[in-house]
Amino acid sequence: MVTNSITGKSDITLNAPTPAKKDKPAQSAATNSEQTTEKVDFMAITQEIKSTLDSTPVINEEKIAAVKNALEQGSYEINAERIADKILQLDRHIKST
Repeated sequence: MVTNSITGKSDITLNAPTPAKKDKPAQSAATNSEQTTEKVDFMAITQEIKSTLDSTPVINEEKIAAVKNALEQGSYEINAERIADKILQLDRHIKST
């Protein structure tokens, strides 16, 4: 047990070794190699997704320009029923979490 220097309370150390399972045979070097390869592939995919997200703009400039143009021309139609449905969906989602 370790005493937290800020709060003065005792903290439980969670990095205790886990007991070995007796019913599983030891893994071979080939199995460990396969697991390592899977982890590397996962990291590569994660980096690719992050790179794509970083290069994608948060704001859709084309959609903003289209709405702005429709507002200026007076052709933008507001669907009150759809807006109300979306608000209700959001409310249900918030209450369920």
